[in-house]
Amino acid sequence: MIRSPVAIVRPVPLSIGQCEVTHIEREPIDPDRARAQHEAYVAALKKAGLEVVELQGDEGHPDSVFVEDVLIDLGDVRVLTSPGAESRYPEREAIREAFAPGGPLQSWGPLVEMPEDLRLDGGDVLRVRDVVFVGVSSRTDLPAIQWLDKNTRADLIPVEVKGALHLKTAVSPLTENVLIVNPDAVDPAAFGFIDVLRVAEGEERASNVLRLPPRMDRCTSDDRDERILMPAGCPKTLGAIRRWGVQVTEVDIDELEKAEAGLTCMSVLLGASFELDLDALPRHRGAESSGGGEAR
Repeated sequence: MIRSPVAIVRPVPLSIGQCEVTHIEREPIDPDRARAQHEAYVAALKKAGLEVVELQGDEGHPDSVFVEDVLIDLGDVRVLTSPGAESRYPEREAIREAFAPGGPLQSWGPLVEMPEDLRLDGGDVLRVRDVVFVGVSSRTDLPAIQWLDKNTRADLIPVEVKGALHLKTAVSPLTENVLIVNPDAVDPAAFGFIDVLRVAEGEERASNVLRLPPRMDRCTSDDRDERILMPAGCPKTLGAIRRWGVQVTEVDIDELEKAEAGLTCMSVLLGASFELDLDALPRHRGAESSGGGEAR
């Protein structure tokens, strides 16, 4: 039986202004505005048809809203990571409790724990098809990638990240065959077997989008129900994405971006599957969309 995917989230703590900041200048963060934007983000997940499981908040850990960094789903294994920032280690306990007997994620176990002497943020883990690209960044090291390689059947490919917090700050999937990339932060050649769309100049934040699972009742052999959440305020890149036939919902997260937030880091989609059996889908004649290689 195929299970419906769930989105795991945690609320924004009032202490978010004390979060870790690495690649941007620290600015004051309005916690109420950040919370309102996060609530709109969660509402967008629900509107997309996802069941949302909200874990308990943690005022003692300003980065705890960025749940993706401590929990990853590689399809064959769920991993409790060892975050690259030491201040974030205690965030692991909430995930352990959620997967423990009686916890809201018990049925999604088992949970494999990464040793604490390694360093890996989930924001550096990008899964496309049967391949997992892992960013070598200021938060993720090679020994952790080697450990991950031994604990999953997926093929792992390390990718150097330059000038961005995480790999998925710089690149994220639009479809099974197309990635959106900020070429200033990661070399597009690292993804040689997948098409890439480069973000428009000045819209580098658009390289982090959240791909949503297809709704099977909407899919046909000609329409895979490709859809994403995208940060608001990137009109050139938005137009280029839509030319690929992708449905886009814009979400305003500019206050959360002061904490180096992206759309992917604030949730974990457990059980999300993007593989479709095209032979089993109904036929539907429709115009095919074509895209380009760069937003202008």
